[in-house]
Amino acid sequence: MATGGRSRIATAIATIVVLAVIALLVWAALPFFPAVGDWLDGIFFGFFDWLRSGSAE
Repeated sequence: MATGGRSRIATAIATIVVLAVIALLVWAALPFFPAVGDWLDGIFFGFFDWLRSGSAE
């Protein structure tokens, strides 16, 4: 083990495990991305449509 801390191998293994967990979470969430995008798109453009409709009157 390295003096005063973790070894480089332990750090590399931990990094790989963290990246694998993040990749699995992103992979599991992929089917929901279009729905989230549509929802955010509706909020974003709906807000500006609301602003325009209020200022036109």
